[in-house]
Amino acid sequence: MLKSVLIKHLLLSLIMLGIAQVSLAAGNNSSLNMVDLLSQLQQKGYTGIYKVRQKDNVYIIKAVTEQGQQITLQVQRQNPNIPPLSREQGKYLTLLDAAKKVTTSGYHNIIKIKRSEHENRYKIRAYDNNNKPVKLYIDINTGKLTKSND
Repeated sequence: MLKSVLIKHLLLSLIMLGIAQVSLAAGNNSSLNMVDLLSQLQQKGYTGIYKVRQKDNVYIIKAVTEQGQQITLQVQRQNPNIPPLSREQGKYLTLLDAAKKVTTSGYHNIIKIKRSEHENRYKIRAYDNNNKPVKLYIDINTGKLTKSND
């Protein structure tokens, strides 16, 4: 009888301990959910987010800055620290600036502007003064415009 009472008391204690641990974990769960993550990223200036995935307790974020630079961030779900965009990222030529440079250089009817992930230049298709299609390149760091020979 005493043994039965002790076993019941032990089981009840273990159940209560388990419930307390679950409650404690739920109460201290300060992990970042996806909506909060995206909201914080946008507040810090990350507006060109095109991929977010969770791997273990880390969010891996891929984005493009307003200047066209591709970046990858890793943010911990627990105690997240999202860095603001650095001032250095502001030195790149934006797509808008590239389009303006093309039109002020005598070209018109821009058909396409593209920046490759691995190149530091924009590829542009537009028309010259003779209404002939041309391929142009603009260095995103210097703003130098060059015409393709092909």
